[in-house]
Amino acid sequence: MLASQIDSARAARNFSAAASSYERAATLQQQTRETLLAQLAARVTEPRRLLDLGCGTGAGAQKLHALYPQAEVLALDRAPGMARIALAAGLDALVADAQRLPLAAQSCDAILSNLMLQWCPQPQRALAEALRVLRPQGWLCFSVPGPATLRELRAAWCQVDDAEHVHRFAAASSWLAWAENAGLQLHSLEAATLRQRHADVFALMRSLRETGVVNTSADRRRGLLGRSALAALERAYAPWRSGDGIVASWEILTLVLRRPA
Repeated sequence: MLASQIDSARAARNFSAAASSYERAATLQQQTRETLLAQLAARVTEPRRLLDLGCGTGAGAQKLHALYPQAEVLALDRAPGMARIALAAGLDALVADAQRLPLAAQSCDAILSNLMLQWCPQPQRALAEALRVLRPQGWLCFSVPGPATLRELRAAWCQVDDAEHVHRFAAASSWLAWAENAGLQLHSLEAATLRQRHADVFALMRSLRETGVVNTSADRRRGLLGRSALAALERAYAPWRSGDGIVASWEILTLVLRRPA
């Protein structure tokens, strides 16, 4: 999906609505978060301030507290519903846009961002903001979905109608260009395919809704889906069904960037 097509306000509403169900459903997000924490731990030793950018309910910020008990940890999310849960958990959480961070320049030693930056209409601006608030030689570790994410669901929908139902996420080459233009140095880029199993298409769609991963494209289909459309989608998903359910693939890009000295 082209970043400029994203309705960020709608995305924030979707994630706010999913706040109460998020941690129960976000098994993939938990896995990618652990990968980011490992990347951070391998590079950052004695930080003074850390930022969980797109903190969700605050699980990542809590992990940062445990990993670096001496550091101040800030938690920021665009979705008020998510930030409220993080705040209720005792975290230093606030509602703000990654493209306009309410933080002083050179005030953070490292930033962790788990599956959030893809919801920014202007990713390069968000990366430039990360550069601004990082101290010299500070680290940005983030994950985003790649273009092969939910490829099975996209292919199945194409057999049902011509509407856009699944986000089209940016390729690694786009993220590398945005990072370079923002002034960040690449230290590593890893791409991995994670596969989730669901009982059926209805369970997959429910999982996406409960984690806030709902289409916010300007070209998205409006209105509720009827039973006939969902039944047709279930039939179209047959090539990716086995005895214990269906598979949904996620292409995950993990990038480690650094602000130059």
